[in-house]
Amino acid sequence: MTDVSARARGASGERFRLIRWLVAINLSMVALQPVSAGLLMSGFARALPLHAVVGLALQLALLVQVGASVVLWWRRRVPSWVAGVSVGLFVVVVLQNVFGHNRLYWLHVPIGVALVAALSRQKSRLDAWSRTT
Repeated sequence: MTDVSARARGASGERFRLIRWLVAINLSMVALQPVSAGLLMSGFARALPLHAVVGLALQLALLVQVGASVVLWWRRRVPSWVAGVSVGLFVVVVLQNVFGHNRLYWLHVPIGVALVAALSRQKSRLDAWSRTT
């Protein structure tokens, strides 16, 4: 392996580090949501502000993820699917917050489960992609 290819391999992991970090943060926030919802359903009313604050923090963190992924895609440092998935997740979280505030739990709960799965998939896909490039 030449010096140039070694630098290119290292650069590959570097360009994904920010997005992978943001996805991990968002995944941890999404993992808190079922816990706070379970506490709320168990009669612990103080869990409602926690659930709402984490939901809004997730929305803000996903907005940061969208901005970072779009800029990195624009600079051709990440593939387009990274930006596309980030935008899609942000839209879903905005809808999730709207459904929760309007007490449309029949939509809020299953979409929340799908968010956990989607962020887990995005993290796995980013991890795999960064190892192959």
